Amino acid sequence: MNPALVMGRFLRHWRSWTPGMSQAHLASKVRDNGGSGVDEDTVGRWEGSPDNDGRPGQPPKNDQQLAALLKALANTNRASLTWRELDDFADLCIRAKGGRQFPAHARYGDDDLPFHAGVDAWARAAWDISSHAPERTDTIAFWAATTHLERAVEGQSGIVSQAQQMRQVIALATLRTALAHKHQTVGRFTVAEDTFKHNAEFIESWFGRWGRADHLSALDQRVQGAFSAEIGRPLAKRKGELLALSEVARQLDDPTTAAFAFLNGLAPTLAIEDFDAKVHACLRDTEAGDPTGGTLIGAHYCLYWAHAWQQRWEEAEAHLLACDRWPDEGMPAVLRHGAWGDFLFRRGSLPEAETRILRGLGLAQECGFLGQVRCFTDSLRTLETAKTSRPRK
Repeated sequence: MNPALVMGRFLRHWRSWTPGMSQAHLASKVRDNGGSGVDEDTVGRWEGSPDNDGRPGQPPKNDQQLAALLKALANTNRASLTWRELDDFADLCIRAKGGRQFPAHARYGDDDLPFHAGVDAWARAAWDISSHAPERTDTIAFWAATTHLERAVEGQSGIVSQAQQMRQVIALATLRTALAHKHQTVGRFTVAEDTFKHNAEFIESWFGRWGRADHLSALDQRVQGAFSAEIGRPLAKRKGELLALSEVARQLDDPTTAAFAFLNGLAPTLAIEDFDAKVHACLRDTEAGDPTGGTLIGAHYCLYWAHAWQQRWEEAEAHLLACDRWPDEGMPAVLRHGAWGDFLFRRGSLPEAETRILRGLGLAQECGFLGQVRCFTDSLRTLETAKTSRPRK
């Protein structure tokens, strides 16, 4: 795909992440960040035509406009792009500028991707990278490939073989999952929720109610969508959607998904009957379905918070110590530092808590985990309040 097409279509798509973000609104934000001369028509030229065969987008005409646009993309509440995503978008704009001069050499992605015999395996490899190290993935490239596959699946019935069409369907479901996971990890929870729910409907349209697309299930997509919704809410406003889906998973004989939904659905405001018995069963089911042990550590992380909310500190600490087996990088390290910061704060060890919170904040900023950056920033404010309110010795 031509980079100018990808740039324009992605910018138009990005506006959909924030309800009410019109071209005029974006132009105003760009002007507020130093982009003089940018109006609604300018943004329209940046985005190009929404039609499949329409005109490509025209990148910002100078460094000042590009810098102002990048600032606007980075400061839009829960739709903000990370610094890595901003770098990728800026690179796309630069290549789009050159693409007008050298169209034969300006390619972004692979126009033939949907017709590759191994498109489903390629998508699975992309998903594996996203699930283990989402901070290293290219959001715009994922989105561009996903959009390309969507057009192929929607418009080529009867053009390709049934076997190739099924490979395209599985690849599309897989790439959407990777993209939704990236949104979730970054902290764009509403966008992640919508993407997971859309993917669940897509899988069901091809494989039936609660069907499966190779390694993906409609149920798991709905669980991940509910998870995105729950972690995007304050604890006091969580609704118990995951707990309800946990029961559905058990009825469908999917104990691993049931355990994940139960453990991640816990919150201080949600009363859980027979908590200890369910926890034991969830840990057993998680371990049985997780030969690598990574998901089991995640279960211990959830149980730290559950026992901390119940003020059962000995059990909470035991689960927290199990999290020290997580890798010391990426989201696992960020989550571990956050949990230790919470535990040390509650114990009154404020200097040690601050050290953990600052480590987590620095790593979250480096990886572009914007949701975690917000959490650590709030924790630092709480810590500062506690420090100033302590009686001096």
